[in-house]
Amino acid sequence: MTSTLLLAETGKSVLLLEKAAAMGGSLLRFRHDGVPFDTGFHFTGGFGEHGLLTKMLEMLGIRRAIKPVFLSKDCAQRIVFEHSGAAYDFPSGLAALRGRFHGYFPAEPRAIDRYFDKLTEVYESSAELIFQDRERSPAAALCPEDDITLMSVLDGLTTNSELKALLSIFCMCYGTRPEEVSFATHSRVCYSLFESLARVEHGGDAFIRAFRDRFEELDVEVRCNTHIARCGEISGKTVRTVHLNTGEEVAFGSAVLTMHPREILRMLPRESLRPAFVHRVEGFEESAGFFTIFATLDLPEDHDDSTITSLLPSTDLNALLTPGSGRDSSLVIVRGRESVRGRIVHTLTAFEPSFPEETARWADSMTGNRPAEYQVFKAGRAARIVERIYRACPEYQGRLRLLDSATTLTYRDWLNSPTGAAYGIKQKTHQVNLVGRLPLANLFVAGQSAILPGVVGAMMSAFVVCRGLLGVSSYQQPACN
Repeated sequence: MTSTLLLAETGKSVLLLEKAAAMGGSLLRFRHDGVPFDTGFHFTGGFGEHGLLTKMLEMLGIRRAIKPVFLSKDCAQRIVFEHSGAAYDFPSGLAALRGRFHGYFPAEPRAIDRYFDKLTEVYESSAELIFQDRERSPAAALCPEDDITLMSVLDGLTTNSELKALLSIFCMCYGTRPEEVSFATHSRVCYSLFESLARVEHGGDAFIRAFRDRFEELDVEVRCNTHIARCGEISGKTVRTVHLNTGEEVAFGSAVLTMHPREILRMLPRESLRPAFVHRVEGFEESAGFFTIFATLDLPEDHDDSTITSLLPSTDLNALLTPGSGRDSSLVIVRGRESVRGRIVHTLTAFEPSFPEETARWADSMTGNRPAEYQVFKAGRAARIVERIYRACPEYQGRLRLLDSATTLTYRDWLNSPTGAAYGIKQKTHQVNLVGRLPLANLFVAGQSAILPGVVGAMMSAFVVCRGLLGVSSYQQPACN
């Protein structure tokens, strides 16, 4: 959607193809008994005064249409270690968080300061990539910390396992183990989350409506239930046409592909690709997915509890993000308030990391047509999650109403994702993701698996890729947004 708007605002004629029944992907909400729930978008960073998300929305002219609801400045997130009962509250803002860590771990001042200093340095060296006044590729923003894992940095700072787990907790927001992800990627994702955490009024639907309204103003054509089945005419290294699943052949000048890398490989003719390129893409590993429950809470309308609570059964985040580790997983609990038919409804969404191996026996089934044993599996895991919530939040006992649950298979079918991974492919050290121009000269790649995961990462990739496609050195901020 970001790529479409950036191109359309320069006068390009743009056709947006969406494989699903409605555009928006994991931003789409669903409703159960009239209550709206977000599926893939729950909270974000980047909404600070000078935050990346704020800047990008302003440049797209849709900032005023998207209203952040900031979480508590004093306790935006609470981390609870279930094995010890220890609880840690994260305030918003790097300075406040650094001070809180000094209070929690008075024997570790040097480790804490070095971590936050290095995280800030890495972020600031690369955050302006999309706004700078000279054209650079994403690779130009790489730094030495792109070759160093998060785990190796933490191991070099401290031996305190709880401190290391807390400093790497946001790896749950990109689904890659600390021993695999680079410290630079971790820094780029986490800096804005440490600065401030926010939900959005009307959730992911707010983003979709804002983009849709701008598309209508700019006469952008959007076709849902439509995707590229295969490439058509190819002249040299340029694709002239593509065949759609509707049977139509469409001619175009350039295309930005924001699908899963393996889907890109599927649609491209192998004779146009080098074996090394194919091998590289086929070697990409999937990030973690989620098992999610959706519920309501019977609480007074004026009750306000926006803190995100994360439950950790151990301090070993590598094990918690490893398929088949045999351990309980982490659990993230997100609460919200929604207006439903004139009254306030309190919602609760809780999700555990999950992997395709857990539902592999039902992989050939589709949503709405799953066998009974699958339903038993879902009900059992959902019940266990509810019990964990009651142990952490006993005040919810008897007040929680479970409405629905979702597995990686649910997300696979909902998002047209190969495995239902929450963040596409892993962001791994030494891995070169697909971003920018493909071997076929007029095809470009953006999306959450390109530069960084999540809303901010997906939008950022579109700005980087479209700047090169449009041949501009920088973007002009609109006079009115």
